[in-house]
Amino acid sequence: MLQSSHGKYTGNRISMKNWIFLAWMLGFSFTSYAYTNTERAPKDQAMSYVIKYSGSKTDEGKEKALDQFDTLISQYPDDIALRELYSDLLIADNRYERAITQLKIVYQNTGVPSLKLMECMLTERIKLPHNMCYRDVISVFEQSNVRDFNYLLALYLGESPDFEKHKARWLETHTLSEEQKKLIALQPRMLVSTYYP
Repeated sequence: MLQSSHGKYTGNRISMKNWIFLAWMLGFSFTSYAYTNTERAPKDQAMSYVIKYSGSKTDEGKEKALDQFDTLISQYPDDIALRELYSDLLIADNRYERAITQLKIVYQNTGVPSLKLMECMLTERIKLPHNMCYRDVISVFEQSNVRDFNYLLALYLGESPDFEKHKARWLETHTLSEEQKKLIALQPRMLVSTYYP
């Protein structure tokens, strides 16, 4: 993990490697939603800020990239792809509260249940009440008739008594990858704190 060298941020940043892994596990990507509907200029600018953030070795450099991205969002407030990409960077920089704000907007516009799950995990990480959030996201998955690994993860993190039953049913037609096994081998609360330091 990267440590702050200027004392501006407390704690460790989530490593880009860890975030990319978790984003992949949850079915997200840095360009996952609707970039076909994004004008080329903001996409190019956005990716340049991602590269600038990832390549920066100082807090000041990373903050500048985030500030530039924030300005871009204000210029294109309806561009959901840009907001999702911005939330990725905010999470990588441990700006969890700001990331939640962006994820709420993205979820409202896409209805993707896994984005709601991400919001719950971040809500838990900043020590806000999260039990109801997990119950809500489980309902979202069920109402959307989505029964993928993310649904299992929501049941697991929400400590649902139905987790083992649904896991057994899911395993009748699916196989857990090694990465998925590692995730649910962690205790629910440890899982969240491991990936969001």
